[in-house]
Amino acid sequence: MSEAAGWERTVLSVLGQRGPHPRGEGEHDGEWHWVKSYMNVRFFVGLIGLLLPLSLSFFITWTTGRWWHIEDSFSAFYYTGSRDIFVGSLCAVGVFLFSYKLSDRNADGVPTRESRVSTLGGLGALVLAIFPTSRPPSVDAALTPLQARFGEGTVSNIHFIGAAVFIVSLMLVAIEFARAEGPDSPRPLDQNVDHEAQMARRRLMWWVHIGAATAIFCAGAFYIIYSRTNPDFRYTLYITEFVTSVAFGVSWLVKGAETFRLRGPT
Repeated sequence: MSEAAGWERTVLSVLGQRGPHPRGEGEHDGEWHWVKSYMNVRFFVGLIGLLLPLSLSFFITWTTGRWWHIEDSFSAFYYTGSRDIFVGSLCAVGVFLFSYKLSDRNADGVPTRESRVSTLGGLGALVLAIFPTSRPPSVDAALTPLQARFGEGTVSNIHFIGAAVFIVSLMLVAIEFARAEGPDSPRPLDQNVDHEAQMARRRLMWWVHIGAATAIFCAGAFYIIYSRTNPDFRYTLYITEFVTSVAFGVSWLVKGAETFRLRGPT
């Protein structure tokens, strides 16, 4: 396999040497590309999280000329021209989270921790997308069919529960990523790659994922505390969601970027 070029080489320089073909020597090309495609999807899911805050505001700037427009929360963008970006991003992330570890089982046939939390997080993201928050006071929009059927307050409460489940699940998945890179990781080291280089890469990855989990936890604590002590500040929830989205994006980008380290069959 030829050396990666351009920005892929930059990723390689950060992550260290490429590892071996994950399925072992002599595996069929099709299986390798299936694994690589899976990891590519994980990378681009992280990219969605990283770019979502910018995308929501940029689309309004592009269509209306209002520079760097932000709402009280990401959810409030549902009532702006960025609705499709907000709903589409959540659906993409939600479907992937729900399905990507759905069949993972441990030796006893029980779903793994990462399987449980990622599936739950996917459901939370889909609830966020389907059940909108309440209309902001400045918005004069008709009720959605769900709001008209069940009541705006009820739908908003379901939305809030989905948001809480989603955010907590993202934090727990980041912790699972860190566990996979920690000293107790079940993944064996590659005997064909320098031991110290592999351990240095694992330490870096551990710090990235623990940092992401810590950022999400602190963002949640910030919202709980600051929304009560400073209820008149409009952007408490927006800041919480911004930090969560970026931390999630970085963690998944780094995890998915392992696709550039893996060496395909020769």
